Amino acid sequence: MADAAEEMEAVLSGKAWDVGGGVGGSAEPHIPVRLGSSVCYVVLAVLFNAEDAVLLVQEAKPQCRGLWYLPAGRVEPHENLGAAVRREVREETGLQCEPLTLLALEERGPMWVRFVFLARHTGGTLKTLRDADAESLQALWWRGDPRALPLRAPDILPLLDLASRYRRAPPPPPPSRRSCRAPSSACGSSSPSRAAPGGTFGCC
Repeated sequence: MADAAEEMEAVLSGKAWDVGGGVGGSAEPHIPVRLGSSVCYVVLAVLFNAEDAVLLVQEAKPQCRGLWYLPAGRVEPHENLGAAVRREVREETGLQCEPLTLLALEERGPMWVRFVFLARHTGGTLKTLRDADAESLQALWWRGDPRALPLRAPDILPLLDLASRYRRAPPPPPPSRRSCRAPSSACGSSSPSRAAPGGTFGCC
């Protein structure tokens, strides 16, 4: 089986990737995965400011013009996910950001995958109606209930809840400073590996 990193690199670089048949061995013809052609990778960013307001954008697309959503958009060929997040946030809100962590990975079948990132605002100027373009009409920091706004889709509500819970969670404990010893199995013994105190394995 091909390595997942190799597959991701191939698709993000604009190459085709043969996904093969279905689990049940379907005889239907399959189409190689090609970013921008047969598969759509989407990034979505969740940003909060110091007052816990969330960054929202007002859509400019004809089919959802005037509705509100999180900054999101398609990954372009030859673009990595971090660069896609930074570009979409900049184009739709006027702000610069830095992705912090991947919050969720969503899919609607193998041909539509969305990567949801928590990101941090690092600079830029918030887009206003005077800056409206094809990417968005404007952006704002919203402190109220997002359901009070006309949303493009309610699918962002559980993502906002997930991001809020992640931010409230205590940070993970620092890694142990204890020396790491390899179990005897790593030295050629047939005895099984055992977990070290704290739930980590002794073999680094």
